[in-house]
Amino acid sequence: MEYFALVLALIATAVKAYDIMNDHDAMMYLNRFGYINDEDVTNNMGMSDAKPMLMQFQKMCNINQTGRLDSKTMQMMNAPRCGNLDINQTEHHMMFLKEMGANEVDTGRYRRFAVNENGYRWKKRELTYKLGMVSKNMKSHVSRDTLLDQIHHAFKLWSEATNLDFIYRPNDRKVDIELSFTLRYHEQDQFPFDGPGKTLAHVRKSYT
Repeated sequence: MEYFALVLALIATAVKAYDIMNDHDAMMYLNRFGYINDEDVTNNMGMSDAKPMLMQFQKMCNINQTGRLDSKTMQMMNAPRCGNLDINQTEHHMMFLKEMGANEVDTGRYRRFAVNENGYRWKKRELTYKLGMVSKNMKSHVSRDTLLDQIHHAFKLWSEATNLDFIYRPNDRKVDIELSFTLRYHEQDQFPFDGPGKTLAHVRKSYT
């Protein structure tokens, strides 16, 4: 399901991820995307203590690693983005080990907005897809047929731009890419959506 976020970028309007205005907003953002754990937030960690994590975020974004909440950093935090964590809690602790001088620590860094994490690639050129669950709220705004038309069009564009072929298989139990439109908490993963104007979409990896 690696290309789900790419397809959504074509068939849905991107929205602002968060409204980052101050240090507190930035700390909440860093916590939301895995740079700072919940305990740090509970203990009221300050931005000065979070400098290594802020620099980690800046490195992910390929901007100057100032360790400060400067205008460029706030711009990146306010940009539309995928809902997946940038780093998980294991990597969070590895990062601290490295900051403390540990040698040969692999932080397993992910690139922000990446849907092909850690170098995983499709092992085939023909990929099957189908439309899965669509929430009642979504159905009240757009029909399933309209969604399918937009999805087919998006895959057609990707097929023309890459060496991949996308094949619609609505009746197959298992496909390479299954798209779902859900609200808030959903059984497919542990990351609930957080309301209008925030996380637009996220993706679960496939290794087929």
